[in-house]
Amino acid sequence: MMMKKKNELIALDDIGSSLAKNSSFDELNMLRAKVEAIRVLSKQSKLSLKSQNKIAEYRLRIDRKRGEWLSNNVFRSGNGSNQHVRKELRSHPHTLAEYGVTRTESSILQRIASIPAADFEEHIDDIKANSEELTTAGLLRLEAALRFAGRKMPSLPKGKFNVIYADPPWAYQSDHTRIKNVKLIYPTMSIEELCAFGEKVTHLAAEDCTLFLWVPSPQLDKFPAVLEAWGFRFCTTWVWNKLAHNFGFYGSIQHEILIIGGRGRATPTCDPKVLQSIRSVQSIKKTAHSAKPSEYYDLIEKAYPGRRYLELFSRAKDKRRGWTFWGDECR
Repeated sequence: MMMKKKNELIALDDIGSSLAKNSSFDELNMLRAKVEAIRVLSKQSKLSLKSQNKIAEYRLRIDRKRGEWLSNNVFRSGNGSNQHVRKELRSHPHTLAEYGVTRTESSILQRIASIPAADFEEHIDDIKANSEELTTAGLLRLEAALRFAGRKMPSLPKGKFNVIYADPPWAYQSDHTRIKNVKLIYPTMSIEELCAFGEKVTHLAAEDCTLFLWVPSPQLDKFPAVLEAWGFRFCTTWVWNKLAHNFGFYGSIQHEILIIGGRGRATPTCDPKVLQSIRSVQSIKKTAHSAKPSEYYDLIEKAYPGRRYLELFSRAKDKRRGWTFWGDECR
C-alpha cells in the first residue's frame, strides 16, 4: 500500500512538469484525466488531507489553465445565465462543442482563470496552512467575493411610489452540491437583512401602494415576515410557469410565485373588464438565471395604469419608460 501511495505522488510530480509546459487544450484534458484517476486512488487508499490537497492543487491549476485557454480561444464561450463576462473572439471562431465542454463547465473554468494570480496563490497557501480541504467550490467563492467587492448600493430614489416591484436576493440555507449555489452568482440577503430593509421600503411606499414581491417556493414560509416588515398586508398571488426544467429538492421546480401585497387602497385601478383579461398564471419560457420575464412590466402597468412605478433589486439593463430602477446591478 505504501508503494502504491508513493507511486501516485511520483506520478503527480510528472504531471507538474508537464503542466509547466505550454500545453494544448487536449493535453490539458489528458493531464486532468490523469489527476482525476490519481484522486480516485487516493480516496481508496485513504491518503492524508495533505496528500489529497496536493492532488487537488494540481487539478485546480490544470483547470485554471484550461479556463485561460478557453477564454483566449473559444468564441462565445461561457454561460449566458451567469454574471461572468464572456469573450467574443472572432479571430478564434472555435466553439465549446468542438472541445467537448459544456457551457456550465466553461463558465466554472473561466471564473477560476479570472482570479488574479496573487489571490489564487494566497488562497492555495491559506487553505493548506489551515489544514482545510482544497476545492473548486472554495475557488468559486473567492471569485464571487472578488467580483462582488467592487459593488456599491446606490442611493435610494426620491419620492413616493404607488407600485413597488421587487425581486430580492433571497439567501438559501442548503449547500446541496448538485444545485448551483446562488451565493456564487450574486450577493444574497438573509431573512433578517430583508426585514431590516423594510425601513427603507416604508419611506418609498405611498399611502396607497401595491407591492409585487417575487418569492421562490422554498422561501414561502419566510415571506410573511418580510411583507409585514415592509409595511404591507397579503392580498393574493400570481404564478409564473417557466416552461423549463429547474433543479429542486422535491422535483423539478417549474414555477415561481409573485406575492401581491397592499398598503392603504391597493386594488387595481384599471377598467374591470381589462382586469379580468389578466391571467394569474403566466406561461413564459425562462431565460437567464434569476431573470424575470419583461411581460410582467406590461401586466403591472395594465392593472395599475399611470402610476409611479419602482423596481427594487433591479438587474435591468434597458430602462423602461415611466419606471424608476434601484439596485447594485442597475445600469
